[in-house]
Amino acid sequence: MDVHLATKPTAELSSVLVRVVQEALTNAVKHGVPERITITLSDSPATVTVEVTDDGRGFDASVPRTAASFGLEGMTRRVNDLGGTLSVRSRVGEGTLVRAVLPTIKTEDQE
Repeated sequence: MDVHLATKPTAELSSVLVRVVQEALTNAVKHGVPERITITLSDSPATVTVEVTDDGRGFDASVPRTAASFGLEGMTRRVNDLGGTLSVRSRVGEGTLVRAVLPTIKTEDQE
């Protein structure tokens, strides 16, 4: 698989992208039992977005997470540490979408 981004990501950004995909895939296979998983990577001059979508069981995203959901918390922390946002959309029987949007340009807060 070849990935070409408009801006070369830092090692830290690359690492967070890989970890988000890794955790989203692990969660999908472990909890969702999907038939199909799609990974989409896109960028703009200021951001890079990765989405992991599955057609698995899904879950009720309105129910508060338990202590066992540290994988989602870890993804959120990593993304937030780089000034990005992580969102998870899911519905029972309709699969799950995990989306991370990260800046490709460091802000003053991150320097």
